[in-house]
Order: sequence, then C-alpha cells, then structure tokens
Amino acid sequence: MSRRATAITLTDDVRAELTRRARSATVPRRDWLRARIVLAADGAGNTAIAAGLGVCADTAGKWRGRFAAEGLGGLADRPRSGRPARFSAVQVAEIKAVACTRPADVLDGHLVASTLVTVPALAQPSWLLEIAVVAAS
Repeated sequence: MSRRATAITLTDDVRAELTRRARSATVPRRDWLRARIVLAADGAGNTAIAAGLGVCADTAGKWRGRFAAEGLGGLADRPRSGRPARFSAVQVAEIKAVACTRPADVLDGHLVASTLVTVPALAQPSWLLEIAVVAAS
C-alpha cells in the first residue's frame, strides 16, 4: 500500500521565489534541490520527481510534505541535536584574542598564568588554562 503524495498548489509569489532559488548559481545546493522538488511537485508524484532529480522518493516526499505543512519556511534546515555549547561566542572570542596576541609577559616561550587569568572565560576551568599555556608555547 503506497502513501498518497501531498497535493501542492503554488501561488505566483511562492512560485517566483522557488524559481529564483532553482535558477540561482549562488544559492546552496540543498536549497536549490528543495526548490526544484517543490516546483516539480506541482502536478507530479514523488517517484517521478525522484527519478528526474536523482534523489530518493522519500527525500522528495519529505520536502513536499514539509512545504505543504509549513510553506517556504519548511524548506529551511531544522536545528540539529547535540550537546549544547560549553562556552559562549563571547568567551571563545576572548580566548582566541589572547591566544593570537603576543603578550608582554612571556617567560622562556611560556605565557605567564596571570596574563591568561585576566580573561573571564579562562578563569573557569583550570584544564583550559593549561591547554592555553601549552598551545601558546
């Protein structure tokens, strides 16, 4: 028993945006492919779309269904799972700034710990301080 393909009806504005994405040379390939799938879905089945674009029928059905449910916003990537970031972007920038500048306090090629502790992001875990000292030498 096969699933029925979700019916897609495109307005002129949406069709124009999808056509722009499908014809653009600078849009990421994933956006180009998703636009092509939805444009082809206006009247074709998932199997025909998959054969024409060289993708799996499940891929065609996935993007067709997400577009039908959410519109153009459904073609965007969803957040991925994974461990949350341990350090904020500001903390990472502070660490990079310290690592990329030549400090005034250098002893035999090693950074003096007091220089690194002035950065708030480095005051938290002691193992990071050790890594920064080793990396700077």
